Amino acid sequence: MPNVVKRHVLVIAYYFPPMGLSGVQRIAKLVKYLPENGWRITVLTPDTASYFAFDDGLLEELTANPDISIVRTSSLDPTRFGKSNKQKTVSFPEERSRRFLSSLSQWTLLPDNKIGWKRFAMKAARQIFKQDPFDLVYATAPPYTCLMIGAAIARREQLPLIVDYRDDWVDNPRHTYPTYWHRKLTARMEHKVLEECVHVFSINETIMRAIQLRNPQATCSYSVVPQGYDPADFDHIQDQNPQAGDPSVMTFLYAGMFYDAQQPDTFLTAVRVLHERRPELKRRIKLKFVGLFPESKKILIQQLSLENNTELMGYLDHSDATKQLAKADVAWMIIGHQTGEEMISTGKLFEYMGSQKPILALVPNGEAKRALEGYDAATLVDPDDVEAISVAIEELYDRWQSHSLPMASAEHVKQFDRKVQASIIASEFASKIS
Repeated sequence: MPNVVKRHVLVIAYYFPPMGLSGVQRIAKLVKYLPENGWRITVLTPDTASYFAFDDGLLEELTANPDISIVRTSSLDPTRFGKSNKQKTVSFPEERSRRFLSSLSQWTLLPDNKIGWKRFAMKAARQIFKQDPFDLVYATAPPYTCLMIGAAIARREQLPLIVDYRDDWVDNPRHTYPTYWHRKLTARMEHKVLEECVHVFSINETIMRAIQLRNPQATCSYSVVPQGYDPADFDHIQDQNPQAGDPSVMTFLYAGMFYDAQQPDTFLTAVRVLHERRPELKRRIKLKFVGLFPESKKILIQQLSLENNTELMGYLDHSDATKQLAKADVAWMIIGHQTGEEMISTGKLFEYMGSQKPILALVPNGEAKRALEGYDAATLVDPDDVEAISVAIEELYDRWQSHSLPMASAEHVKQFDRKVQASIIASEFASKIS
């Protein structure tokens, strides 16, 4: 059988392994599975300097494939300077400091504080194109600097551009604009990107509609590919001993970070309320946290006298995090009330569904709640209702004790399979190549 010549796509991604945390998952898994769908990939990304967490295991999934090349460049932004092959882990700022630094950067750095990468990326892309021409440009955001880089490269090389919104840009609920003019300039930046774009992917319908409403003149096509999970990450679950650990203790697990309105306060308070109502459960419920945990919330745990119930496991690479998820009895998540809450659908939710664990979802009306429709193993509670959360935890405990926790719908979960999603995206790529 003759060898099939694969098309070549340039992928522009600021957050990419060995950087860790949730921002790298979507693009890393897409890159992993695109070669199975007839594509060679060159990833353009900054060097592996300082970041909040690293996951070398995710990188190892990619480097062994000859159809995947990774080009790293220098960058200038507030967290990394110059070029370095050394990984330096830095502390994630407390929420008050994070908000202050974000607000400060939005006065002068548009579209975001990664704009200092643009000139390095543009230069590297020119060299890549000279040595190994690519057929298409694909950029994922945030940061939105990636979309501007993608548009500039596509325009220069006269190639189709496809972009991916993991969060909204102009109306992102985590953005604040110092002035009306800052927002207007940002909207103009988005408009110029979409002038170059042939297709837009977004993670949900709400974000997609917001982009379309802001840019009615755009001629690009649109489609939704939600967040997802890699089935290969959960192969070990079939062999996982469901009674691993202490069978007399029920485990609630949270995997990920806390920031903005996503905070553990109401969940922790609800556990304390449950302890007051049923003191015997103090020894029967375990709270595990996988990921970076704020120092201020450690104080809250002490104030609520939950030290003996809580295990802070710190950041774990993705493989170990999914193993902990497999051992848990219930996975829980929160999307707090805030402006734009309806468009938030966090990546952890889809990893949770991939594990087919019961999920306690403290979420408002919106995309996260809609994603759980049909899952069959979700308990939905308003994120601010401490009493209702306490009752939900109690009911889940009673069902656990009677071996009757809800079962997830495997059919519902299949739609979030990263392999399936990669084939959809690859088909869209192929349709845009003339």
